[in-house]
Amino acid sequence: MQLIGILPWSAELGRLDVCAEVSMMSSYNAMPHVGHFHAVLHLFGYLETHPSRKIVMDSAYMALTNIPKSEWYEFYPWAKEVLPPDMPEALGGAVKIVMLVDA
Repeated sequence: MQLIGILPWSAELGRLDVCAEVSMMSSYNAMPHVGHFHAVLHLFGYLETHPSRKIVMDSAYMALTNIPKSEWYEFYPWAKEVLPPDMPEALGGAVKIVMLVDA
C-alpha cells in the first residue's frame, strides 16, 4: 500500500506516461494482493529504466485536414455543449486537444 501511495507523486511531477497505470493500481489500494505488488514493482522498474520519458505538450496550433466528424455526430446532431451561467470569463484562448498515435 505504501508503494501504491508513492506512485501518484510520480504522475503529478510530470510522468504522464504512467497516469493510467497509477490510477489502476490506486484503485486496488484498499485491498491489494500479491499480483498487485508485482505490478507495482514492474511499474517502478519501468520508471527506473526509462528515467527521461515524457509526453510533449505543444501550444502551437496544428491544422489537420481530412478528419471526419465524430461518429457520435450522426446520432446526436442537435447536441451542443452546455456551459454554466455563472462561469467566469476566459482569460486565454480555447484549448483544443489533438492526439496523434503511431501504431
